Amino acid sequence: MRTLICLVGFVVFGLVLFFVIGDVLVDRNWFGSLGHWAWLAAIGLIVADVFVPIPTTIVITAMGQRYGPILGAGIGIIGSFSAGLVAYGLTRMLGPRLAKWLLADELASLAGISHMG
Repeated sequence: MRTLICLVGFVVFGLVLFFVIGDVLVDRNWFGSLGHWAWLAAIGLIVADVFVPIPTTIVITAMGQRYGPILGAGIGIIGSFSAGLVAYGLTRMLGPRLAKWLLADELASLAGISHMG
């Protein structure tokens, strides 16, 4: 039951953020207002996609339009790689504890099944 509540909460939270942040990202002037720091904001948004749903395709496309295909792709690659590192690090640190907290009942029933055989 705890898993279902967390899943529904994440979906609702994600949809709300997607519709709020997604509209802001579509506006190209928002990146333009950041000046020379637009690339850093884009990398930050791509990494933030680990926690909240951000339309990273739009972010990477905006970087391609702003900086050109080579540099824009490089910014997208750095952002995606950084997001992967953050996600991997969090999984390594929190993985077993978070799984036990979220799936305590399911893990206990699976442990009982595996010991029966």
